[in-house]
Amino acid sequence: MLKSDTVKEADKSCKEKGYYRTIAFVNKRRIKSLMENAEINLNTAELIKKSINEQDARWMNVYIEHYDALRIYVEAYLFFDKIIISNHLCLFTYLCVKYPDFEFDWNFCENIRKKRNGANYYGEKITYENWKEDEARFNLYISILKKEINGKRIVLYGYNQFGGDRNKTAALLQGNIAQGQLDIVFAHWGEEYQKTPND
Repeated sequence: MLKSDTVKEADKSCKEKGYYRTIAFVNKRRIKSLMENAEINLNTAELIKKSINEQDARWMNVYIEHYDALRIYVEAYLFFDKIIISNHLCLFTYLCVKYPDFEFDWNFCENIRKKRNGANYYGEKITYENWKEDEARFNLYISILKKEINGKRIVLYGYNQFGGDRNKTAALLQGNIAQGQLDIVFAHWGEEYQKTPND
């Protein structure tokens, strides 16, 4: 079990234990499907909120639905880095370390993770007051991730043997991929206008 007091300690532990795993390619379909699932979590939370008062025990469900939506959006975003992380502490740690410009508070992420785990594994309760304390940041962080994911670009490249500089094309690709862009290369070879291979 990972226990860390700071984001730097957590990042070091997650790296040492191999929780940051790389994947071969950016799967846009999976990202889209994850985003749809996160929206289902948020819509479920909205339905519950409309039907309960402040004393209702189901504020725990509202809280956990938002936690799961945020976690799913983080997972979806990290697919652009070709990174998959199964451990929630490491998932939030990677995001906070790799993307400091998002200004996500790692201590907040740890706090909500512990509240969710307390409810799921130890029978602890999450109240309306707990929800109100964290609601604004849940909404802000989810909003940031949605905007970032929807702003990712897909770039198509055509390359053939008659024109273009292979080294420049390769350098351009590497730079765009490093920025989390999804790049698709169309290579053309063989005899023109033929529907079957030459050999």
